[in-house]
Amino acid sequence: MRARLSFMDIARLRPIGERLAAEVDEATPTPVLSHSDFKASNLLIHEGKLSAVVDWEFAHSGTPFLAIGQLFRHPLPEGFDKAFAAAYRAEGGVLPRGWRDLARRTDLVNLLEFLNRSDLTKPWEDDLRRLVSATT
Repeated sequence: MRARLSFMDIARLRPIGERLAAEVDEATPTPVLSHSDFKASNLLIHEGKLSAVVDWEFAHSGTPFLAIGQLFRHPLPEGFDKAFAAAYRAEGGVLPRGWRDLARRTDLVNLLEFLNRSDLTKPWEDDLRRLVSATT
């Protein structure tokens, strides 16, 4: 990752990560089962309803904000966030005030991990850099 991020980038990101860790700990007092690859391509829809969530190889016990951040990484239709929050809470999930921003910033962990991949293409790297820059 150091080859893709400058020393200055890393120095700037460290305090952001430290603050984020404290916020995530406060927002997730009890770990949950988190899919951690929660995106449209892993959601099966049948007759307009969610029928299954597939590809659980990255699942872990921890914060839900990694998965939520990934889901909201790219623009979604208007009203999606309100519908998501209502459904999440209806199923017992807890979302603090500012949950969307917290999830977006927590996704920074995923974005930085992707920058460490050996199979990273130039367009993907450019998109990741744009997303990291927009997050920090």
